[in-house]
Amino acid sequence: GGHRMRHRVVQQPRRGTGKLCGKLEETEDCNTEPCDRDADVSDWIGPSQCNRECGEKGQKVYYKKVSSPMAGNGRAVGQIVKTEECGGENCDIDCVVGDWTEFGGCSKACGGGVRIARRYIEQTARGNGKKCPPVEALEKTEKCNLHPCDQDCELSNWSGWGECSKTCGGGTKTRFKTIEKIQRGNGKACGEMTEVADCNTQSCDQDCKLGDWSEWSACSKCGEGGFKTRHREVDVTPTGKGKPCDVQWQHSTCSGGDACDTLGGEDRDAAVSTWGEWGECTKQCDGGVQARYRDVLAPAVGGGTYPTVESMRETQQCNTTACDQPCASTEWDEWGECTKECGGGTQQRQRRIVTPATGKGTGCGKLVETRPCNDHSCNKEAVYGEWGDPNEAVCSLYCGPNGGYKVTTRSMVDPPHGTGAPIDMNALKKVEVCNQRPCDRDCKMGQWGEWGACSKTCGGGEQLRFRKILEGKKGAGKECEHLYEVRKCNEEACDQDCKVTPWKKGMCDVTCGGGHVTSIRNVVAPQKGMKGKVCPPLTMQEDCAEEFQKPCPQPPSKEKDVAGVYRPQECVFDDEWGEWSDCTKPCGGGKQKRFKGIKTAPGPGAPPCPEPPEEERTCNNFPCEAEDIDVGPKPGVGDDGDDDGWGEPACPDDACNCMDKLVVLPPKPACPDDEDNTAITCTQAAGGRTVCTEGQE
Repeated sequence: GGHRMRHRVVQQPRRGTGKLCGKLEETEDCNTEPCDRDADVSDWIGPSQCNRECGEKGQKVYYKKVSSPMAGNGRAVGQIVKTEECGGENCDIDCVVGDWTEFGGCSKACGGGVRIARRYIEQTARGNGKKCPPVEALEKTEKCNLHPCDQDCELSNWSGWGECSKTCGGGTKTRFKTIEKIQRGNGKACGEMTEVADCNTQSCDQDCKLGDWSEWSACSKCGEGGFKTRHREVDVTPTGKGKPCDVQWQHSTCSGGDACDTLGGEDRDAAVSTWGEWGECTKQCDGGVQARYRDVLAPAVGGGTYPTVESMRETQQCNTTACDQPCASTEWDEWGECTKECGGGTQQRQRRIVTPATGKGTGCGKLVETRPCNDHSCNKEAVYGEWGDPNEAVCSLYCGPNGGYKVTTRSMVDPPHGTGAPIDMNALKKVEVCNQRPCDRDCKMGQWGEWGACSKTCGGGEQLRFRKILEGKKGAGKECEHLYEVRKCNEEACDQDCKVTPWKKGMCDVTCGGGHVTSIRNVVAPQKGMKGKVCPPLTMQEDCAEEFQKPCPQPPSKEKDVAGVYRPQECVFDDEWGEWSDCTKPCGGGKQKRFKGIKTAPGPGAPPCPEPPEEERTCNNFPCEAEDIDVGPKPGVGDDGDDDGWGEPACPDDACNCMDKLVVLPPKPACPDDEDNTAITCTQAAGGRTVCTEGQE
């Protein structure tokens, strides 16, 4: 691990009581991975395809993929390619044929057809092995659907009768049968499926007919002035010019009689029943009346309350529609099943009466409709499914001047009907020539893959690339070439001196009262290896030019002395502490400080600012356990032109040397006779970790 820095320069210096510029450099860790790193290598990958299919022995290749090379004293890549013997099998292979499939669909729906079972080639014959059977031997047939094709039509039982189309004067009602089995071939036809009958043939001039009188109710009270009631219901409602209904309700005076003798002399209210159901309407149309009644169950006694005659009967209007009312029916049902599948049949639909016609109202019309259907010819050709994938069929021979054969099949979705053309069993298969090629075949190689990772980061390593065998050598064909290639990589030296850009001077950080100018430079090539020259300092501070050295004008203080004269503005420090400085030591116990900055500079006539307030604390208290090593000037980095003013951090690519831990400290004042004499001392700690400190010569 090392450190890298970034810098920024002052673009607008602080003026007056403006905000201070803050830090001009930042430091962060880099290359924190251990310097001694094992190579990252995969497990064995493979094997490749054997470079010989049969006959003589061949080879197959395994390899390992290098993800990252070793570093320092880490474990090396090691063997990354190995081969294994393969092949040598007998080149003479017998053909293998699979088991029979289940029988497929029948070629006819009735009247006798055939169906096919097949078996398929599973292993191609090679060399002098047993040949596959001829294509005819890969299928067998049997008869099927031997039953006759004729079928009689079968109907359901009659449905119930529908509503009558008229309430009087003669209407019609209808009932139906539905198809349960359609007629086929020369089978028996379906016959009548609808039956119509007369209904409501009575005259539309109907006299009212009333039922018998009910029993008299109990008397409404004991003593003089009571009443009793009785009623009768409408049995037949009058229609047309028929005689209207006569009296349906009667009442008569009474005195209670024997019922009163059993009730005693106490005052008691009469007992009344609940209302009965509404009776029949006195008219079928043009507005009639219907009534309901209640009866006295026990008379009132003494001063008890009793009902009035009128409270024992209620009436309401009914059948207020006009007597000449048209018929109302439902919507048509869906069309029923056709009586034939082909050759012309019929199908029906029906609707039902909701409200019959009355008087001279329009009738409902027909309640059943019939239309022709399935008038297409009963003679239909067979329907076939899709062909199978020819790439899945296995060839009967591996090679040869005439090739072998492979069979692709399809199924029959629907057999032929009637006098449609009988099925051609050859229409269910396609036979193609395949593998018509010489049995001696050259090895065919794939394209080279990408080069793998280098086995070393510097000092010369190796990288590999591979290719695959697409088709192995056959017979006297050309041998397969090598499966991998090796080339040198990362041959540059592991030691490299650091290279930096020229200095780039910044602006003064103040406009008056002194200040500093910071110059920066960038790392072009980082230091590598133990013998590479480390990077020199990347920042430098100088006093600002003479024009920025003049005192800054300050407004007078608002406070007055005892003589009434305004006091000059005195120096004022910030309320908040600044950031902690970097630790003076990377180990063995160092110190950090923080200060308060100047909030308001002293005005003319005021004394200069004293030393700023400071705080101190210890840091890096772990032991170093190392001896000193002088490695020369302190390394660093420079500006990359980012918009925020910070330079891009940089760090040596190979930090595997004594500079793997750099602690960047604040700049020290220059010594009297030398402008750049700051040195860095590094110590080699336990476990190979290096720590560095900066000192003043």
